[in-house]
Amino acid sequence: RNQKLFKVLCYDSTSWVKENFVPSVKAFNEHRKDLDVQMDYTQDRLDSKTAKFAAGYDAVCLFVNDTADMETLWVLSMCGIKLIAMRCAGFDRVDVKACKTLGMAIARVPAYSPYAVAEHAIALLMSVNRRIVQASTRVGMSDFTLDSSLMGMDIHGKTVGVSL
Repeated sequence: RNQKLFKVLCYDSTSWVKENFVPSVKAFNEHRKDLDVQMDYTQDRLDSKTAKFAAGYDAVCLFVNDTADMETLWVLSMCGIKLIAMRCAGFDRVDVKACKTLGMAIARVPAYSPYAVAEHAIALLMSVNRRIVQASTRVGMSDFTLDSSLMGMDIHGKTVGVSL
């Protein structure tokens, strides 16, 4: 097959990133005849010192704690990077003007599911109300006592809302 190889270095990668990306990249490659994406992973966060790891790649994939300021982007540009792919909705840690000056494109997640955000907010509310972290800590120490410091309140009959 006559395919163009497109190499991506994924910064700040945890095991769940690999677990989710590997099958998706494989499926993508199986369906595309003209492009073969090779994604490599590093646990390092992007900054001006780790940007050089991207030498030989076409793009980098970043997350919320990676820093893409002018200095870092310049190093990436010298490494040949043409695309910054964010795996989050925000790009406040990316110097957009510098990207434009250096001829780099930026892609990001346009939005998250409003249902997932609302459901997570409710899960956090319930966790705080029922003091799940404190209870889990006690169980981890083999302390199974129940006292008033672990008591929450019933949500039944109360109004709870999430505004998007």
